[in-house]
Amino acid sequence: MNYSCFDAPTGLYRYFADGSTHPINTDLPIPKLPPKAGKVGVPAREAGRPLPSAAREVGRGLRARGIIVQCDQSALGGWWTELEPASKRNYIVAGIAAVSVLTAAMLVAEKINHRSP
Repeated sequence: MNYSCFDAPTGLYRYFADGSTHPINTDLPIPKLPPKAGKVGVPAREAGRPLPSAAREVGRGLRARGIIVQCDQSALGGWWTELEPASKRNYIVAGIAAVSVLTAAMLVAEKINHRSP
């Protein structure tokens, strides 16, 4: 099956594909949509079908192809959603450590500047 998701920053559709097929002239399965999907005013990119976990990006283009799916909702982009939980934890720990080191370096630099006559 082919899937499309509109990528607002680039103005293009991202294309995905997986190895599944769907018989012609039959309905797609009813998706489990997020609770806000039925509300008035919800953008289509938030109310679309979920992207199957087996789907992989295969390109980009000006027009949608296949089934419209939810865009990546992660503020960090698609790469974050593809990581295993242990990898996400490692990134978070590394980020906290980096902020801690930078904060300590700034405090030391401030103390050195105040000592100078």
